Amino acid sequence: MTGSLIENDKRCSECLARGMCMAKALIEPQLSEWSGALTRITVPQGQAVIKEGAPLDKIYIVQMGCFLSHTSEYQKNSAVNIKNAGDLLGVGGIEKRRYPYTSVAAADCNVVCAIPYQKFLELLAGRPRLIDCFASVMSRELNKQTERVLMMKNTNAMQKLALFLVSTSENHTARSMSGTDIKLLMSRADIGDFLGITIETVSRVFSQFEQFNILRITGKNLTILDLDGLRRVASGTFPVN
Repeated sequence: MTGSLIENDKRCSECLARGMCMAKALIEPQLSEWSGALTRITVPQGQAVIKEGAPLDKIYIVQMGCFLSHTSEYQKNSAVNIKNAGDLLGVGGIEKRRYPYTSVAAADCNVVCAIPYQKFLELLAGRPRLIDCFASVMSRELNKQTERVLMMKNTNAMQKLALFLVSTSENHTARSMSGTDIKLLMSRADIGDFLGITIETVSRVFSQFEQFNILRITGKNLTILDLDGLRRVASGTFPVN
């Protein structure tokens, strides 16, 4: 990890994001042991928390914010995935012991919990509930990658953005947050990068959604007015003409 990163000693028992990550499976005294192995780090926007090709030495858990992962082998450094609260960074490097991508902080406020990889393995050993939670997080990651493939198969920019917003809404709901009142953590440029469309197209489609009374945007605050309508756009069954 590079740059001026700021350590934060907040414990898991006090963390509002605990229910979204692997720590939710733990009770005392295991929770204190897990918490004591972590280093909480504030990552400035635009800062890389891991870099492609670097040796795997730590696993990171996103506590707050949003991270975009890029790889030099895919479409000129386009974003290949998004990591939100509760997601893991670095697990893709387990197979070859090197990080396969660079993950950059995309939100205004970003915090990760870092744990040495060997310590991570030690804590998993003999803790079935923690192993089950790790498997659940990995399953969620695979599902997100499937959504990404389906999203990129849609050549229609409206469908891509609608699928992205529906997925964001569902992720918020799964984390016991509002699925209709959403603060966009990513910039329009980053959203376009992830979806493979230009920032101008992102802005144009957002305006069209507002004209259809599907959503309302004020700055980075987005309110979904018609979630069913947004889903119909995503499926290609919404009458846009």
